[in-house]
Amino acid sequence: MARYGANYVSDFGNSYACVGLISRLVRANGLSSRTSSSFDLPYLPAIFLNTVEPNSKNCCSLAFTPRAVRLYINETDYLYLQYPFQPTTPEYSTFLNQLNSNSLIFLVEHIGENLTDFYTDYLTKNG
Repeated sequence: MARYGANYVSDFGNSYACVGLISRLVRANGLSSRTSSSFDLPYLPAIFLNTVEPNSKNCCSLAFTPRAVRLYINETDYLYLQYPFQPTTPEYSTFLNQLNSNSLIFLVEHIGENLTDFYTDYLTKNG
């Protein structure tokens, strides 16, 4: 899987510096395989490339799964890509527009942040 580093703003508006974001190729049979930034390149929007640091290995992981997209490269296989842009921002709109205008992408599906039970309990108790 390719790894990218970027500053991330959660859906709750919390900012996190240097978060590790990943991509991977998922086949029709559900098996995923590693990709490289060179494999990902034709599918990635310019705003993503201008925002992230490729091959970042020193960035942190979050207590929740970052938001992502599934970029279908044909009817069954997709590139799973985590991204840093908070919905409702101009960067998010640009990201979506650039994905939708990429002729190599068959379909785009969005996946929201996924909170772990620990993080959900923490937010429930601490606001």
